[in-house]
Amino acid sequence: MPAAIYDFIIEQGATVDNTVIAPFALKNEDGTIYDLTDWVPAAKLRNKYNSATGTAFTVTPDLETGQLQLSLTATETAALAAGSYVYDVEISKAGVVRRVIKGSIVVDPEATK
Repeated sequence: MPAAIYDFIIEQGATVDNTVIAPFALKNEDGTIYDLTDWVPAAKLRNKYNSATGTAFTVTPDLETGQLQLSLTATETAALAAGSYVYDVEISKAGVVRRVIKGSIVVDPEATK
């Protein structure tokens, strides 16, 4: 399954708690919900794909819907400089790694601090 592309905006200084980070569930080629049981999700955003550092999302899978919730605290988003970033979401199990979502993120600057 190739990674789906989904771009979105993060508001600097605000909590990111996207229950449905992408407007779709992870699905198999036959259209059934992808079984996320025992898969370990991970996601990180970086300025560029080859940047040495990045910010990790907390990722929570919904086993019933096949969706992944990506979260960042207000403190974590406040530490991000306004601008453009890239991110991806991977799931891993027993040495197998699959990238399932990727895209661009724009961090919208905060005026109220």
